Amino acid sequence: MAKHLNRLINAPSCHIGSFLSVGSELNLTEWHQSLWAQGHNLYVPKIRSETTMELVHLPDASYLIPGRFGIPTSKKDDAVEPTALDFLVMPLLGFTRDGKRLGMGGGFFIDTSSTCPNNTHCA
Repeated sequence: MAKHLNRLINAPSCHIGSFLSVGSELNLTEWHQSLWAQGHNLYVPKIRSETTMELVHLPDASYLIPGRFGIPTSKKDDAVEPTALDFLVMPLLGFTRDGKRLGMGGGFFIDTSSTCPNNTHCA
């Protein structure tokens, strides 16, 4: 999967929003490590409340800590606006018949992706 995702990123020092896997979600650890090695900036979810998620900087794996609902996050607290992202990779369970993403039901990534500009690539 890391190879496929890396093909999408063709610029240096991109700002990339991603997720840290929980349960049966796709594990992107290898890809995250390749992003850091290439000098990209990685931002991961930090759940602030029952209804609020922000993406915060994760400089490398040493910054990982347990977060709310058992979702790993970064020690860093500096949130990035979704408008600053070049790419956003979101977890999903599947797709609806009309091609819409089915998530876990919290709506966190729907809210985040809806504020991304049209030039942000979502996967």
